[in-house]
Amino acid sequence: MTRAIESGAVSCAWRARAPEPAQIAEPAAQEPASEDAPEPAEPAASGPDPQPAADAKSGAGAVAGPENAPATYHVKSGDTLGGIARAHGVTVVELHELNRDTVPNPDLIHPGQQLLLPSGDPAIEPVPAAKAEPTPAPEPAPAAVPEPVQAPAPVAEPAPAAAQGMILPVGDGPRSSGFGANEPFRGGIRHTGIDFPRPAGTPIKAAAGGTVIHAGWEQGGGGNSVVIDHGNGVFSRYAHQSAVGVAPGQKVRQGEPIGQVGTTGNSTGNHLHFEVLEGSWVDPQKSGVDPGPYLSGAKHVSAGATQRGTGAGDAGGRTHTVQPGDTMGAIATRLGIPLQQLIDANRATVPNPNVIVPGQVLQVG
Repeated sequence: MTRAIESGAVSCAWRARAPEPAQIAEPAAQEPASEDAPEPAEPAASGPDPQPAADAKSGAGAVAGPENAPATYHVKSGDTLGGIARAHGVTVVELHELNRDTVPNPDLIHPGQQLLLPSGDPAIEPVPAAKAEPTPAPEPAPAAVPEPVQAPAPVAEPAPAAAQGMILPVGDGPRSSGFGANEPFRGGIRHTGIDFPRPAGTPIKAAAGGTVIHAGWEQGGGGNSVVIDHGNGVFSRYAHQSAVGVAPGQKVRQGEPIGQVGTTGNSTGNHLHFEVLEGSWVDPQKSGVDPGPYLSGAKHVSAGATQRGTGAGDAGGRTHTVQPGDTMGAIATRLGIPLQQLIDANRATVPNPNVIVPGQVLQVG
């Protein structure tokens, strides 16, 4: 038994597919009728002449009946319902509908089975496949002429960051104490900055661009303060703030708000204590300089100043940002510096060397 495989389920939604010549049997011009084919009906004496048997063009196995009667086809080994339908120019749906009683399953037909052909249409001669013409060999492409190589245009070196002076961090206005003045209430020591009396909450702006290396409470009388590293060993400090608006490691631009005026720490009223330091920011008495030349533009800082040495193990810079799990001893060992030197350099911001917090910036030399 041969099971013919057709794509699609058995329903009225079938669609005839394009001819598949490989599945169509070549018509046999002189093939004798199958042993199962019925004998032609004897014509009645007064009736029309009987129809001749199907010739070679009707396809092997196809037999024509009387006029207006459907032709028949005898299933051969390897046949499919779709192949028979295509060979006779009809759709699978039409052929199956005409033979539903004998072929309930269009995917299952048997050799020797007799099928009715709609309208007695003769079989369609298979169309021979067109012979492929040989493809001429492509002509060789002309040899490419190398284009002259041009030297690349010179790349302009990036311009160095423009130098800039400092701006007044709280704008122009009165000054209650200048640089170098004695401070009687602190034992007559040198005043290391300029005091700007302003109302509480007045915004404080960065005098120049740089990286915040300290933001928060400062031991030694500064209260809430911010320190910015402007690069090239120049720092600025903003003390006695009521609220700090930045964090260690943050990059700031000139004129960017960093906090608000207050009177925290050793202070007699709302004001900003502003310092400029050179070389180190730890001890203003040693490194504090007159901010005047920077504010007037006589001295400059780099516009692209950034903090150096903020990595966890970078001993080449001047600062180190505390990482989770760090201790002063571990930092000193990793950076190859004496522990006491690290403690002394950060005594103002780390009064207890056993307590440091991630994000805190330490001076390392």
